[in-house]
Amino acid sequence: SACLVGSEMCIRDSSGTKRFSELRRAIDGVSERMLTKTLQELEADGMLIRKSYNTVPPQVDYTLTEFGTEASNKMFDLVDWLETNLPEILDTVKKH
Repeated sequence: SACLVGSEMCIRDSSGTKRFSELRRAIDGVSERMLTKTLQELEADGMLIRKSYNTVPPQVDYTLTEFGTEASNKMFDLVDWLETNLPEILDTVKKH
């Protein structure tokens, strides 16, 4: 699965590799331009490896690096925690 949080993206998949089209389908509402920009930034930051194949149509795969995997796991943990605790957080905010 994948998620886009601000300008960061996290990918978690058993195979560790995703095609661009798979990522785009997995992230609701992301434009092709925004996904491309985010993937370029994550590649530049050493979070993923981009592999391009000389095929028609073009095929590009993305694989998380060790740092990317660690960051992705931490982001998923945060998202899970927020989903679990958001109702209580919102209730607390309403009381103040």
